[in-house]
Amino acid sequence: MSLRQKVTPWFLAFVVLVFATGVGTGLLVARYVPGVAMRRSPPRPSPAEITKRLAADLSLTGEQQRQVEAIFARSSEQMDRLRDTTGQQFDALRAQMDGEIEKILTPAQRERFRALIPPRPPRGDGPPERR
Repeated sequence: MSLRQKVTPWFLAFVVLVFATGVGTGLLVARYVPGVAMRRSPPRPSPAEITKRLAADLSLTGEQQRQVEAIFARSSEQMDRLRDTTGQQFDALRAQMDGEIEKILTPAQRERFRALIPPRPPRGDGPPERR
């Protein structure tokens, strides 16, 4: 067995361990240190909020406002499907990556690797709620 074959599994284990330690430390700091919080995306404005803002910013007429609302109504289902599909593709890629990593690990490493991965909530079947 060459030196490279001996070193590679240890190096990979070291990289995974360092990564997991960093993630764990970051989560603990974000949770328990005052003033440090994980950033979250601001809530997405509803079509009614967007229409209201456009009406104010662009001085839309009543007819233009109705047309903008109709555009949102026609497009909202398609937008929701696109968001859901994109999320599903992301989840599939993440699962594929996890599977590839698991293939190169020993059974003991695989068990520890699975323990390191936080549980991922399933994506909802429908579109996100709008305000």
